[in-house]
Amino acid sequence: MKKKIDFLRSFVFIFLVVIVATALLSIWTYNKFGLTESIYSGVISGIGSFLGGLAGGIVAFGIARSQFQNEKEKELQQQQSKYFNILRALMTEIKNNKKILSNYNATKKEEYLYLIESDIWRQIRFDANNMLPTETFDIIDESYREMKDMINKSIGYETHLSNLDLRIKVLDKLEKELDRYIKKS
Repeated sequence: MKKKIDFLRSFVFIFLVVIVATALLSIWTYNKFGLTESIYSGVISGIGSFLGGLAGGIVAFGIARSQFQNEKEKELQQQQSKYFNILRALMTEIKNNKKILSNYNATKKEEYLYLIESDIWRQIRFDANNMLPTETFDIIDESYREMKDMINKSIGYETHLSNLDLRIKVLDKLEKELDRYIKKS
């Protein structure tokens, strides 16, 4: 807002200086060179047209610039809003997976492992708009790879299953970090 006020003040000042300079120049040339009224009015008309075009151009530029900045800001806000909604969905997915791993840890029923979800993470993992800090991204990615190994019973899945308390703590930490990231932004 302050920039707009400063711009308007400087525009008005320049405009007034140009008008006064034009008036003084026209009086000086009329007296010095003894121009006829038709030439005098032609000079004034030309200078006036030029100044009017200049003023109109400056105003049009200012309005266009302001509209462009507002549109850019609105687009950024919409993009951030969409991304934070996706992060909230990821946080819900992490809570769900944490609950599933806790239930598996208590019962040791393998059916629970097939309930682990990774749909949201797969959607945003390679998104160009991913604004997660690198460390958080790496922890989430590694956690989801380990959960995928557990579901598919890949090599080393027993190690992941034996460290479930650690996995649950990591998911809890991720949940808190995502919550803090969303609230901070």
